[in-house]
Amino acid sequence: PFVVNVAVSPTGRECIRREFGLLDRLYREFEQPVLPRVYDLEEITCPNGKKLPMFSGQWLEGFCEFHLTGDPPEGLSNVIVWDPEGAPFYLTEKQAENAFRQVAAILTGAYNFYTFEQIRAWHHAAGDFILRPVDADRVDIRLITVREYAPHIEKAEPDPAALIDGLLLFFLNLTLRNRIDRLDGTGGLAWADDYALKGTIDGFFSGLEVLVPKLDLPSSFPGEFKNYLRSHPPGALRELFSALVARIPEASPERNFVQKRIDRHADLFRIFLG
Repeated sequence: PFVVNVAVSPTGRECIRREFGLLDRLYREFEQPVLPRVYDLEEITCPNGKKLPMFSGQWLEGFCEFHLTGDPPEGLSNVIVWDPEGAPFYLTEKQAENAFRQVAAILTGAYNFYTFEQIRAWHHAAGDFILRPVDADRVDIRLITVREYAPHIEKAEPDPAALIDGLLLFFLNLTLRNRIDRLDGTGGLAWADDYALKGTIDGFFSGLEVLVPKLDLPSSFPGEFKNYLRSHPPGALRELFSALVARIPEASPERNFVQKRIDRHADLFRIFLG
């Protein structure tokens, strides 16, 4: 099965070409199938002369959109899966933790340690990640779109200190972004439970293990980086997290939403880091 994506607006027509190129490039770079394969990009001409670009891509059978929700049944997580073939269902906490772990591993695996490039402008609320349950503890995760792949530090010198700082900022920001959603996809801002943070930390280091041979880093690097994180006192970590929140535009409702949760997030980060 396959899908055809089409763009109509001027902005959309520009974005769809970039998205096709990024999906094609990153699909080839990933060793595991975490992105849909894309096949071809063409244009059709409408009767009014307007040109509409579209591309065909792989349809990921059995994968569904998932979101944070309220009031889950006892013993289950607050992550609900929208199954178009049946009724929506909740993930177990183990499945939910595994989902956030895989999201973090995918995004870390796409991070370029030397150029600071990363997948940007992704959102849980937009349904960018989809899942398929495997068993009572595990799920499979796929990323279905890449809108932007760019450095998160502009014009940085790739010296050793800058490379470590870049990875640090990527990781801390990932722990925040991975917890933000919209309630049931379209409602108010929602914050994932603590298992999401634990899963994100575990997933980051899993992704880092994949990066080590790809980027010719020493095999000891993940452990050394974890020790570097542990060397930060609690106050320093809170300051780093607060600095990341300060980069969120003032007009964005996410800024105050995350700021209220940052101290507890930073404390839990240290605990889950081990």
